[in-house]
Amino acid sequence: MQRKDYVQMDATSMAHAIKQRHYSPEEILEQCQEAVESMDPRINALYYKAFEEARNQIREGIDLEAPFAGVPILMKDAGGTVKRFPYSGGSRLMEGCICRKDTGLTRKLRKAGFIFVGTTRTPECCFTNTTESILHGATRNPWNTRYSPGGSSGGSAAAVASRMVPVAHGSDGGGSIREPASCCGVVGLKPSRFRVTGYPGSDDSLSGLCASFALTRSVRDAKTLLHEIGGMDAGYYGTQPSLAEAPDTGEKLRIAVLKQSPLGNLIEEPECLEKLEHAVRLLGQWGHYVEEAYPQVDPGIHWARAVIQSTYIVRELEEAAAMTGREISSRYVEDMILEVYRRGKEVKGEEFVKALEINNRISRSIGQFMENYDLILCPTIGRLPPEIGQIDANVHPDWDYETWTHEKSKYTHFTNLFNATGQPSISIPLFQSRTGLPIGIELSGRIGEDATVLCVAEQLEAMMPWSGRMPEITETYIQNGKPKEKHKI
Repeated sequence: MQRKDYVQMDATSMAHAIKQRHYSPEEILEQCQEAVESMDPRINALYYKAFEEARNQIREGIDLEAPFAGVPILMKDAGGTVKRFPYSGGSRLMEGCICRKDTGLTRKLRKAGFIFVGTTRTPECCFTNTTESILHGATRNPWNTRYSPGGSSGGSAAAVASRMVPVAHGSDGGGSIREPASCCGVVGLKPSRFRVTGYPGSDDSLSGLCASFALTRSVRDAKTLLHEIGGMDAGYYGTQPSLAEAPDTGEKLRIAVLKQSPLGNLIEEPECLEKLEHAVRLLGQWGHYVEEAYPQVDPGIHWARAVIQSTYIVRELEEAAAMTGREISSRYVEDMILEVYRRGKEVKGEEFVKALEINNRISRSIGQFMENYDLILCPTIGRLPPEIGQIDANVHPDWDYETWTHEKSKYTHFTNLFNATGQPSISIPLFQSRTGLPIGIELSGRIGEDATVLCVAEQLEAMMPWSGRMPEITETYIQNGKPKEKHKI
């Protein structure tokens, strides 16, 4: 198997090649390991490399009839635990912990045929929009290593963008799948709330704000994967029925386009606005009706999210401290996360309930808005990827909590709304900037109508295919296996 054959395949084509005996799972794994060993030193995407465990998984036998039989996958070092794999959550407080069991999500991925080859880096407690931490250092964007791959699933996005693996697990509590997907030029789907559950181990992350899924190279990979790992979970308090049928490809849909965020934040990067207008024209060519329209959103959305997230940080850190015997202090926890912890400790029960009520009001308001529209179109982040260190509080000792929150919130204006509502939302890598950096476009649908989102994403993928785009680091790997040290603007 040649390097170029491995890096050009998405998960669907890779599984097909294995089923047809064109390549064995062992050959695929060998190429995966070579790609990781050659490119990851520059990107710093992986936390744990598990190639020996992967070989054992293959030796124990895999079901070649499974949809993703023999396909390598990376799990994010947060949420999607694999039995006997190390786990840190990006924090020195948890460094060295070993997972005692698979989550339900991991078991579903295993049943789908995936081979677990390691875990990807994440910022501490998944609490910022880049993948930088004291424990792990900076994960870099394969398209230009001066830039971040986004966060918090930045390690997963960078690994998929560089073609080290065709798919990687991610989680999204405010944009943490979709923002890295936009920064790295891959597909990032946040499914509808309750569509994918993770019992045991990650049953109700952030009171419904967070959803687990994956970063993929193609929409078809995301669609097949959602069919495999989505569905009802016995005893869970919230359920989604089986995926509804996608609309007929000839059906004309009504789509609202956001040229600024519903709270008034403008698209400050001209190229991102230009590309959004291009996406509007593409949808019009398909026959869809697109008009500028804005839902009403309670401005308390940011306060509510901060209350919920900080409270969960308290639980996460205190459970970790009890398990490791380490203290919750600057010796083991970054200063800004410590501040989040302190604020979370001060949250009163009635404040937490109020935060949930604000999100419920937002969900009802958007639900009414979506009675007139099938989809919402907007930029994923409306900006180009941040540079390494740009919003990393660890390199800005003069920043206070409010400054840090303001700077990183610039990258969530168009994503966190759909965490509050639980709607399905996908970032697709339709465009690139003049300097070659990816620009993602976001499509969001009615809650439960993931199939419609995926259908229109496939339509756009057919009109503006991205599968042939490849970072220079990957092209160099194909040629000689040793990427050149180069930072380009």
